[in-house]
Amino acid sequence: MKRCMLLIGVCVVFMLGTSSLAGMINDFEGTAGGAKDWGSGDSIDVDPDYSYESSIGVTSGSQSVHLSNVAGWAQTLTLALDYSQRVDFMANSIFSIDITVPANHVNDGSGGWTEIYQVWLNAEGYNFTGQFTAPAMQFGFWDNSSAQTQTLTFDYSAAKGSMPVVPGWVEIVFATNSDGVHTDLYFDNAQVMVPEPATLTILGLGAAALLRRKK
Repeated sequence: MKRCMLLIGVCVVFMLGTSSLAGMINDFEGTAGGAKDWGSGDSIDVDPDYSYESSIGVTSGSQSVHLSNVAGWAQTLTLALDYSQRVDFMANSIFSIDITVPANHVNDGSGGWTEIYQVWLNAEGYNFTGQFTAPAMQFGFWDNSSAQTQTLTFDYSAAKGSMPVVPGWVEIVFATNSDGVHTDLYFDNAQVMVPEPATLTILGLGAAALLRRKK
């Protein structure tokens, strides 16, 4: 009987886990959702360096957010999480966001580059800390290169050990850098998730099979 109850518990954990495999932090569907510019402190809704885009960089929904004028090194887009987003953040351990650069608009044989130099995580109990060995992500350009999308991902499970159950604040800060010519980035589909959802599926199916065997 005890074993049966334990296996039922495992199945319940599996079911709960699958219901929170991912939490959307920001899909940039025409509203800031707490996103702001690090330098100005202004919401991306009012900062002139940001705009919503419907044709480039859209990987979820119908819009992305376009960051322009990112020549040189700068701390720029910041995701400041509200309470419900912080709850989702603490229930998961992997952060990901899709980042796109447009097709090359300079065709003189010189090429070029732009990058996410670093991503900092700043939260109650956890100091402003870079999550990568820089650069975190880099894009190269060449004559007539097409638009490119990459997904930036990092595991913050160890960092959660320093935080309260629900931190009073969580910020994810992106530092950008470029060659001074290729100065456009598009962000979409910022989300948190638990790792290896397939493992949870296997665990749940195994528990269910054992329960059937006990009958």
